[in-house]
Amino acid sequence: MKKITAPFSEDQVDALNQFQLGVSWCAPGHPVTCPHRAGSEDALDEEDGPAGARVTHGAQGGTAGMLVATASGWACAHCDHTQDWAHAFMAQTAPQALGDESFAAYAALALRTRGRITDRQALLERIDAAIGAYKELFLYRFALESHSDQQNELIGRARTVAPVMLASLRRRRMALMGVGVSAGELPAADASWTLLSEGKPGDDVLVEVLYHDQKITNPFHDGFGCNAWIESRRFYGARILPTGGTPTHWRHTERLTL
Repeated sequence: MKKITAPFSEDQVDALNQFQLGVSWCAPGHPVTCPHRAGSEDALDEEDGPAGARVTHGAQGGTAGMLVATASGWACAHCDHTQDWAHAFMAQTAPQALGDESFAAYAALALRTRGRITDRQALLERIDAAIGAYKELFLYRFALESHSDQQNELIGRARTVAPVMLASLRRRRMALMGVGVSAGELPAADASWTLLSEGKPGDDVLVEVLYHDQKITNPFHDGFGCNAWIESRRFYGARILPTGGTPTHWRHTERLTL
């Protein structure tokens, strides 16, 4: 089976992390996990054995001890384990043979290959649950007072890799919402969105609004990793008020079933 080795490109990092949570374009498979995931905090004071074997590994919305893909390779958010290769099929970024190239069609194909998920909302809910879990990991999982320099290193690891996963999941979420995002570029909205400069909804209408900001560095911000995010807003007085960013597109709120 063909393999790819680190360093991974940004697209590969995204695809690998999305594969880990079962929300990628490719067929489902078992995520890559840490060999020390069965460790226990009860063994923190033991001197022998790898560091990972002395720390409980969380699941964060998926399988316990699931690795996170970074540019330099796989990394465990709970211990010092790393891996520099992945199976190539895990890094598939989009179906290649598909007549309709819209984001919705890509999403439909991905969902059908999974069988057990029948609408986009269910996939978005899975992504949102994972985002919440990694935000909690970043903030709380290793926030307890540490007892050794080794534990301090593990705290740093969690705070380094969790934002990478958050960015990958948010970019996948945006794609399912009909918005492509690339580093350093404005979001590319599909035909379901209307440019504010080309048309506006009626007054006092609830719509989804696409916002853009040049640089977002806070991992807890909904636009982190995309520099764009979506909010539900009401349109008043022929304008949409900005909320810390620039509104660029809008569309009527809907729940798309695939």
